[in-house]
Amino acid sequence: MINLKRNMFSAWLKNRVRKDQFSGLPLSILLLICGYISLNLAGLTEDVVTTDWIVNLDYRIANYFEIRRTHTLVEFFLVFTFLGQALMVAWGFILTVIGLFWTRFTIWVSPLIVSVATSLLLVYVGKDFIARPRPEESLFPMHSFSFPSGHSTIAVSLYGFVGLMFILESKKKFNRVIFFVATIVIVSLILLSRMYLGVHYLSDVIGGLLVGGLSVTLGFGVYLWQKMRDKNTAMVTQQQGWKIIILGILFCLAWLGYEAFGEYSLYQDQLKHMRS
Repeated sequence: MINLKRNMFSAWLKNRVRKDQFSGLPLSILLLICGYISLNLAGLTEDVVTTDWIVNLDYRIANYFEIRRTHTLVEFFLVFTFLGQALMVAWGFILTVIGLFWTRFTIWVSPLIVSVATSLLLVYVGKDFIARPRPEESLFPMHSFSFPSGHSTIAVSLYGFVGLMFILESKKKFNRVIFFVATIVIVSLILLSRMYLGVHYLSDVIGGLLVGGLSVTLGFGVYLWQKMRDKNTAMVTQQQGWKIIILGILFCLAWLGYEAFGEYSLYQDQLKHMRS
């Protein structure tokens, strides 16, 4: 009986490290990553709720940015914080889905939906459950709770995920490096903008980063499952690159228009006050 159980355990263990099946090594690694992120997120949430050391650090960093806040940098970071606004997120998501179908790159559609939908759900539940007030020194009026940061979450689950798609599917090493650097820069600037504008604490941003990372991991898991199930998946070719460029231009035009004529107008009172 003991030998039977030992053999069964040995067989189960071997299946967990098989590279040719999604239920083997890929799933094992994904579960470990999800577990690691979840434990860190749970620990951070407990620290925020119990007003642990991270909260004192939050106040210090918030004061640091408040003292060094200038009109020029506020306008600079507004440009990047707009990327996390609902209208820009919806536009970016729609263009990405259109691009994936247009380039016959549909294997990424379901993973993208899982990544974004999971992140939005977790942020919605987390904000209402934790119910943490916004920083008192917030530069702009905000009407939702603070933890976790929705902008930080979507920066990872949408823009980070799109960057991941380009990195993994690019054939040239130089292009992969460019996409990696661009993704890190954009995501980092969105995260930093939330603290510089005083609308989030450091722990809010870290919480959003973890939630986004968890969502991306789940989305990437769906991609791996589909890829290993159907190995004959289409890839982006050089002939399809012009389609991506067109969609990118449409997104940038909307981004610039939103910054110039959209929600930017709502912040004019605060910006005029900073000038005086």
